[in-house]
Amino acid sequence: MFLRLAYSSRARSAWRNLSALVLLSAILAPSALAQAITPQEIERRIQGLEWTEMRAADREWLARAVDSLDAVQYFHLFARTKGFLLYADAKDGADRTDVLNRLSELQILSEANNDLNALTGLIAIEAEIYLYYEEIERSLGLIPALHSMMEQASRPRVLYEANHTIARILQREGRLQEALEHLLAAQLQLTHLDTEYTPRHRQSLNIQIARIQLSLSNYTAASILLDNTIDESNRLGLTERLPELWLMRGYAQQYLEGPSNAVVEIFLRAAETAEQEGIPRVHMLGYNNAGAALLHLQRFEEALEYLRLGIEIAEAIGNVNERSVMEFNVGYIEVMRGNHAAGIEKMRAAGDVFRSFASPYQVVIFLGHMAHAFELAGMYQEQAGALKEQLELREIQFTSERDRVFSELQIQYEAQEKSLQIQLLEQESALQQQDIENRKRNQLFTVIVVSLLIAIIALMAFIFTRMRRLNGLLNQANHDLKLQSLQDPLTGLWNRRAVNERIRTLKSTPKRKANYALFLLDIDHFKQINDKYGHDAGDVVLREVSRRLSQLSHHNDLVARWGGEEFLILIENPNVDGLPALARRILDSVSIDPIRCEGRLIRVTLSGGYLYSQTPVTRNKGLKFDDMLRIVDILLYMSKHQGRNQITGLKSLVIKQTVQEKEAYRELLQSAAADTMVIPGPRKR
Repeated sequence: MFLRLAYSSRARSAWRNLSALVLLSAILAPSALAQAITPQEIERRIQGLEWTEMRAADREWLARAVDSLDAVQYFHLFARTKGFLLYADAKDGADRTDVLNRLSELQILSEANNDLNALTGLIAIEAEIYLYYEEIERSLGLIPALHSMMEQASRPRVLYEANHTIARILQREGRLQEALEHLLAAQLQLTHLDTEYTPRHRQSLNIQIARIQLSLSNYTAASILLDNTIDESNRLGLTERLPELWLMRGYAQQYLEGPSNAVVEIFLRAAETAEQEGIPRVHMLGYNNAGAALLHLQRFEEALEYLRLGIEIAEAIGNVNERSVMEFNVGYIEVMRGNHAAGIEKMRAAGDVFRSFASPYQVVIFLGHMAHAFELAGMYQEQAGALKEQLELREIQFTSERDRVFSELQIQYEAQEKSLQIQLLEQESALQQQDIENRKRNQLFTVIVVSLLIAIIALMAFIFTRMRRLNGLLNQANHDLKLQSLQDPLTGLWNRRAVNERIRTLKSTPKRKANYALFLLDIDHFKQINDKYGHDAGDVVLREVSRRLSQLSHHNDLVARWGGEEFLILIENPNVDGLPALARRILDSVSIDPIRCEGRLIRVTLSGGYLYSQTPVTRNKGLKFDDMLRIVDILLYMSKHQGRNQITGLKSLVIKQTVQEKEAYRELLQSAAADTMVIPGPRKR
């Protein structure tokens, strides 16, 4: 549907001006009746919409949002909102031709306004609409246009949507490696977005990546990714897609270890969360898969209980196809319990429905279960028939796949074979030529066999290379996910998890080499900065302080955001005598030059504490990390209490008995038992 205009530049300019006038009056006039929504609220909520999760309430809100916008002043936002509304209209059953015509008008207007970001997003919406209509070829046909427009687009959100859409199309076509490449590109664009909806988009991407891993039988990698995504979803309260995540986790676990009690629990967890979230299909599938696993474990009563619950849900939502699967399993249980006639009858009735929609691969599995049921029932003739049909269907599948891969070679072979047959018939009466023709035939057959072997070897090499590359991409994706889990998204510094991992590494290092210093720093009066200048300014201050602290550190030092406005620096094998000088440099680097934010200068100071892991204490024993954290936190508090803009260091500490509580450390540090030194920061000029 998307067409680039092919007029001369002069004609194009005139047409654009006319289009802008006509279309603005026709489709952009805001409604005075709609309750207005601010552009800022529309921009914020648009960031959170996902194609696969759009609901009726979203369509109503989009209609109000379109009516609230001034299309001339906020054209890009208007075009994106209107595009989302058209997609919602398509899902709501609006006339297909009308939806596509209105989308075409919007694309033309975007081109006339030279808004390449809006145009890219609208082409992605068009592809999604075709995907919804199951017009896969049309969706595929838009991919080249999307690639071309993405080279000119600049907005991360638009590039994220375009890559995500292309991945969904390619995944439907079974082009999994290409789909994965676009998912990783979409994931990269997410790193440039820092909105309240970014975790939700990351969750959606992880679900698609996990689906590809399951399709490629990479069950271990899928399990790791699903576990991480489930943990993050629970932590952030993103519960709407937890049922789907638990269902896929059950599939991965079952393929890894076969039916087990753990697998049953996972599928029941999927059903439970689906019921809570109001997702009846996943609710039904959770019960079906739990029942199927219990069937294989021969826990028939429990299996029947969950299968019947699933059938009730299928009847309530009118899902005839998947209901037949559960009824088939119920019949299978009847056979396994000895009620052969009734069970076989149920399996056959359900199988007739199942075969009307199942893929050949699924029918092969179905026939295997039928053959087993016939064997249990002593119906050996029927068993032989089922196994024979299963074998024939597998042969058809194999032949179909072989023909697809070697289609050109097969056509050439058949043509040559027919030509050879004609030659043999023509020369049947000429016995003196028979030997010559036989040699020709043998040579031709040899050429064909050799060609076929070469093609097979080449195909296997190609598949091997593609699989290696795909596994490399999956490993890189898992590495990137792990790295993201160790970094603070706002400042780019390491987080608490990264600090704990470094400490575990140090604990496994020989004691003489595992020496380190610990600095705990806190921005003074940070709440006042937020209150006075706004939270955006507060974020600028956090990022700039992080940058300055990072510049002071060496490659093996660990600089982390410890929480809120607190920072932790861990220095391995430090020069102990140089720690006070380092404290001075930290204070100077942050405090001397004010931080510029939107034309204003904000003066920032730090308070903190530091100590060395081998700080002299009673009996010359070093301090454990947990003790160091308690002490350095108290030293920071002392710096705050003594006027801020300073760092307090601990030189030695006399401990006469075991100290476990933080208050006991506080009393020691404020007594003569502690030898501390204060490093003041630069004073205000």
